[in-house]
Amino acid sequence: MSTEDTPREGTGPVSLAAHEILGTVGLGRFEQTLGSTQETQWSDLGRITFGRPTVLPLAPDRLPGWVRTAPDAPDWRYARLMFSFELHDQGTRRTYTDATLQVRLDCEAATALVLQSPRPAGPGGLMPRTPPWDGTQDDDPGSPPWVDTRTGGLGGSTFYWTLTDPMNCSLAATTYRVGAVLQLPSELTVLRGELRARARIRRSFLGALALERVVTEDCRPFRTSLSLVRSRSGARTRSDEAAPSAAVQQVPTVRRLCLAVDVESYSSRDAQGQCHVQTGLMTVLDRAATAAGLLREEWDRQGQGDGELAVLPPGLDEPRAIDEFLDTLRVALAKHNRYLLPEARLRLRLAFAEGPVQSAANGYAGDVVIAVSRMCDSEPLRAALRDHPGTNLVVGMSDAVHHGLAGAGVRHLRVDAFRRAVASVKEFRDDIWILAMLE
Repeated sequence: MSTEDTPREGTGPVSLAAHEILGTVGLGRFEQTLGSTQETQWSDLGRITFGRPTVLPLAPDRLPGWVRTAPDAPDWRYARLMFSFELHDQGTRRTYTDATLQVRLDCEAATALVLQSPRPAGPGGLMPRTPPWDGTQDDDPGSPPWVDTRTGGLGGSTFYWTLTDPMNCSLAATTYRVGAVLQLPSELTVLRGELRARARIRRSFLGALALERVVTEDCRPFRTSLSLVRSRSGARTRSDEAAPSAAVQQVPTVRRLCLAVDVESYSSRDAQGQCHVQTGLMTVLDRAATAAGLLREEWDRQGQGDGELAVLPPGLDEPRAIDEFLDTLRVALAKHNRYLLPEARLRLRLAFAEGPVQSAANGYAGDVVIAVSRMCDSEPLRAALRDHPGTNLVVGMSDAVHHGLAGAGVRHLRVDAFRRAVASVKEFRDDIWILAMLE
């Protein structure tokens, strides 16, 4: 077997974070053994790394319109299934001309309703700096200009994406991300399936070019929980109804990165000014996340008028995501405020914390959800914004998040520029690391 869990030397770096990797397998074919007309042996010509699938719940208003209006829609669960995969660089003598990722779900009742066009993904599963797809369109938004896409399997439990270069040249050896909106039986609690891939490789041999079709030698099975995905009706599954007390106890606790943001001097503005602030806040957060390669529709958000509480999706390279997002948010705020009077500027306090959270009836529950809100509202963070009138953004973060930044070697933030303070709000008291994001 050529299947292994780490890439071979000489096949190029893997952009996915280590904890996101499902496995690396060979792309090759069986060839005749030299000197024999009957015996064959497997020959690797390329490599592909599969990322661990991520299942994300979809709110009803995020579903395609034709699904929302279906009469039996409340009887199903709806989720977004995301995959990352990397084509390994094989050097100048071997290049990819196309690649296909195939997904087969064990549950035959599961149905693919929408297949998202592939897009290159950055390190740690971050999306590129391109407009996101949010699952609300009735039709596939189409491939980006650097790749042509053909999909198949809509309406079934086996589906695929085929990527080709639009100029009939080489397909980039990089990390791609694809997604599907799935309709799932309400009683399904674990989604199982397998991944396969195939490709065509252009190989230079004795001065000539040969085009060879390759496949993965075997499939890569996967398994992921559907515990955070609810039915459209909000009703409990049959297993929940049989044992309601057990169902409550089985709500999973998942470690997540949480973010809280608040606008300075919101209550001092009139109604029209508050409307402008809310619109401006959503605009800069959306623009900053998109520019940083993050998908805002994957955030579980609770709006608060003058702010927002968000639980970010699992599987992020968190130090890199925080570093990129804060840098792009700083730029977005500067552009938003450049023609505004000083009293109309949008100035933000923002806090990060990470820890276990639980899905609850009206959002998320857990100490970290309370902590990040208290940090954002703390006097040291408020004072930092007052003491730096020229800045539009001050950031506070927990010890754990700051420690992660310090160990990751981030590009934009100067970790040594943070200062330590104590945040004390109501019953909450803990250390906070503060930075004023100066222009």
